[in-house]
Amino acid sequence: TDADSVLDVLQLRLQKLRASTGKDMLMADCMFELARRLHGRARYGEAEKLYRECSRICEAKKGKDHPDTLTLSCLNNLAQLLAAQGQLARAEYLHREALKRKAKLGADRPDTLQSLNNLALLLTDQGQLAEAEALHREALEKSRLKLGNQHPDTMIFMDNLAHLLKSMKKFEEAEELFREHFAACRACHGERHGRTVSSRRKLVKFLEERGKVDAAQEVEIEGTSLERFLQQIHLVASEISQKRPAK
Repeated sequence: TDADSVLDVLQLRLQKLRASTGKDMLMADCMFELARRLHGRARYGEAEKLYRECSRICEAKKGKDHPDTLTLSCLNNLAQLLAAQGQLARAEYLHREALKRKAKLGADRPDTLQSLNNLALLLTDQGQLAEAEALHREALEKSRLKLGNQHPDTMIFMDNLAHLLKSMKKFEEAEELFREHFAACRACHGERHGRTVSSRRKLVKFLEERGKVDAAQEVEIEGTSLERFLQQIHLVASEISQKRPAK
């Protein structure tokens, strides 16, 4: 397959770079790309070795605590890899290390906020809900200020916090966030977009689970009515277009 061919090319390139001198950073770039692709194919053992070697090369060149982009990407991906294998404590350490280094570049940078989000999700999986909540709130607040309410990252953080608050039985605020997320999706993507449809379903499900059947039906009916209206507009536009003489 094409994916296998890419792996073969990367492995051959890495072999040649290992035999060269003075090309450490090129080798690190190649290692990272190969590790990323192996990671995506669940070849975790091979990917982990390459991530770690890549990180060692970067740290040897730029210093252990340097916020180098490639080093941080290695730390982040390695943390995700370990978490996928259930090694949550080791993954948490790496997420915290990545966050500490990224914060040096700016506490409200999008990649720093993504690290906050990643750590919060991992802490949630470990049942450390209080700290996870604080991190989710920090990521969302800073993303609102830096990127705006309708930025994709902000909407992701909003959705994640809503689900966490739901699991913590903080239902009133969770509902507010589910509704805000739905409104943001509609404004950003339109009614028919998959993300808007998904957001509406989450809101409806939440309301139904809370016993707010009438409110859930209102959301459903509103979506159905608007979808029919848009279909009618599309049909009329098509009919008008077909009746126009060709130029």
